[in-house]
Amino acid sequence: MNPRCSTLALLSILAFSPAARAEIFIHPPSPLSIDEVTIELTNQYTVEAFVETESIELEGNTFTISQRIRLICELDNAPILTSEFEVGELVAGDYEVIAEIELVELPPPPAGEPPAKGDCGGETLVQTASFTVADPTAVAIPTLGAAGLALIAGLLVVAGVRRIRRSHGSP
Repeated sequence: MNPRCSTLALLSILAFSPAARAEIFIHPPSPLSIDEVTIELTNQYTVEAFVETESIELEGNTFTISQRIRLICELDNAPILTSEFEVGELVAGDYEVIAEIELVELPPPPAGEPPAKGDCGGETLVQTASFTVADPTAVAIPTLGAAGLALIAGLLVVAGVRRIRRSHGSP
């Protein structure tokens, strides 16, 4: 297939899709195990939309968000839907978030008929993200570095020389 044709085909599919790519945000952005963590799922639609159902489950270190979004294909609008899930304090470690967003047309088209406008409904979007929860007790202890060690070594040499001079009777 001609590269120009495939690019145009992709752009036309994206232009008629009722939803852009979802975004997942973690609050706070770099959580510690003592922080209350919130997972936010945000998506902008090109037709009127509302959240019908939503849930979040944790299995191991993977959160799965399930959303069912109702689309009203005849109404041009661009709503941004945001869902927040307060998951509380988490044990230190690496976590993954998988958002499965089912798009359903309201009202559904009659059996055997295509959606009323473009590609509206009948698809599931999947978005993933990952984050790390740190242990606040595992914070690194500050060190002096090479310059600090050289300074301490120099002071020890000066103190040693003075001590030797005093022991031999020199001022």
